[in-house]
Amino acid sequence: MNRISIGRLVPVTIAVVLVVVASSVVALSAKSGNPFDEILAKLDEIIETLSPPPADSEVTLGTSPVLMNSIQHVACLIANLGTENVDVVLRVIGGSGAVLQELPHTVAPGHTGAIQEPGPGGLRCEFTVEGAATSVRANLHLRNSSDDSIIAIIDAR
Repeated sequence: MNRISIGRLVPVTIAVVLVVVASSVVALSAKSGNPFDEILAKLDEIIETLSPPPADSEVTLGTSPVLMNSIQHVACLIANLGTENVDVVLRVIGGSGAVLQELPHTVAPGHTGAIQEPGPGGLRCEFTVEGAATSVRANLHLRNSSDDSIIAIIDAR
């Protein structure tokens, strides 16, 4: 899976801004009026488009589903890496899309919240976080029920 790093996005963003500014100057130089007002308006649009969502918005992260047998279970875990409490709703979703289990939870800084669901079936985890998702890490653990050993870990996105 290819992921675009932030370091590679910065030069592209700068290039886009420069192209927009240059094209605005050329287009506005033919018009009467102050071209810098239009340039500032374009820059404001670009900044608004690239800025992250407001901190008080709601974000839902989800895992891929896992298919498991009756001697396995899933654990949906979320860790708060931030400095403030995070309100989250943890859900286990069945193969049909039905919510099998739901738990509203406040996770303190440095702590983890979790729910579990036994197999068999195809299950996945969802985490609805109040605020930005950058201060949490969430994943699904597929575990062996007899000894609680981890079979697989799937990150939520």
